[in-house]
Amino acid sequence: MELTSAKALDDFADGIKHGPDKHSNMPSDGTVHELTRNTLIFMEQLLPYTETVGSMLVTMQEEQSGNFFTRETELFTKVVAEYVQRVLGALGLNLELKARVYEAPTLCSLFLLNNYNYIVKALQRLGLLALLQEGGISGVEKQYQQLIDEQKTTYQKWYDRTTDP
Repeated sequence: MELTSAKALDDFADGIKHGPDKHSNMPSDGTVHELTRNTLIFMEQLLPYTETVGSMLVTMQEEQSGNFFTRETELFTKVVAEYVQRVLGALGLNLELKARVYEAPTLCSLFLLNNYNYIVKALQRLGLLALLQEGGISGVEKQYQQLIDEQKTTYQKWYDRTTDP
C-alpha cells in the first residue's frame, strides 16, 4: 500500500509536468491558472502528513535503488521537501508552456507574473517555505522573486512599446 501511495504521488508530479494538454482552461485575462491553485491545495493537504508522506517516498526510493535508509523524521522532511521542489519545478515548466498560448506578450508576462506571485504567497501562507528550509532547500522564495521581477520588467517593456507614439 505504501508503494502504491508513493507511486500515486510520483504520478501526480509527472502529471503536472507532462499534462495531457498544456493549453487547456487558459484564463483569457492572464489570471492565476486552475492548475496552480489545485497544485498548491494538494501540497497544503500533504503538509500535516509529512512523516507519512516521507515514509512512503523513502520506501519508493529504497525499492528503486535497492539501498535502505535509516528512517528518521529529518529524512522524511528532506524527502518531502525534495518532492515539493520537484512538483514546483514541474508546475513552473507547465506554466511556461501554457504562457506561450497568449499572442500578446504583455498577457504572457501578466499570466506568469500572476502565477509566480500566487505561488510564492501560497508557499509563505501555507508553511511550505518552512518545510523546504527544514528539508535543506533554501532560496526558493528568492528564485520566485527573481522570476516575478523578470516578468514585471518584460511586461513593462512590452507595455511601454504599446503606449509610445
